[in-house]
Amino acid sequence: MIKEITLQGEIDKLNAEHLILCKNNPKDGFYKSNQILKKAESFKYSKGIGESLRNLAFSSQLLGLIPEGYEYANRAVKIFEEIGDKKNLAHVYHTLGFILDYLDNQAKRLEINIKCLELSRELKEEDWIIRTLNNTGDCHTKLKSYKEAIKCFTECLDLLNREDTFMYSVVTCNLGEVYYCNEQIKEAASHFELSKNNAILNNSKGIEITNILFLSKCLFKQGEDDEALKLLKEAISQIEEIHIKSKD
Repeated sequence: MIKEITLQGEIDKLNAEHLILCKNNPKDGFYKSNQILKKAESFKYSKGIGESLRNLAFSSQLLGLIPEGYEYANRAVKIFEEIGDKKNLAHVYHTLGFILDYLDNQAKRLEINIKCLELSRELKEEDWIIRTLNNTGDCHTKLKSYKEAIKCFTECLDLLNREDTFMYSVVTCNLGEVYYCNEQIKEAASHFELSKNNAILNNSKGIEITNILFLSKCLFKQGEDDEALKLLKEAISQIEEIHIKSKD
């Protein structure tokens, strides 16, 4: 009995370490999580199996192994539902939402995101609530449910700490996209400008360039072709600069 408890503790510790590794080095995290999965399975330790599958799903998503990640995530969901592990279940739902986005199954993604949001609220995990609201809003945008998308992004912004300029720039850009898709071009442009300024503050070049491209599209919509082309050239120039630096 003591040996079994010690082994379970060792597996729990390694799974916690490997979750961080999966984020920083998905390839190594994937390999090591697979080793622990085999160990947990040999001892029929459900929580250990579930957490190893959680890590494998997470690292698979980051590595672009979408079919594998989908399988790992669904296996993990089944285990966490059976043992009533709500925190891990919310984490796997979060990963599964991203995988379903890759698969462009927005209806299923919305269902999973709503489950994740409900659990995150129940667990009072504010960071999860914010991120899941953002993901759910993106899902509503792709499903053309613009009112619901705006509702999600607005609540997300209300919960955000304004010092988190990265997340603020992500959400305001997403909100701008909703307005753009809904033909509210002036409202969209104001959010893209706000997002761009926040992206500059946190040195997020990818988000900054995305907003410049969106602002260019807004100008085209408003018939300001010369200004739109100027912004488009600026975005291309910044992309080329990043490409040259990455080569070096």
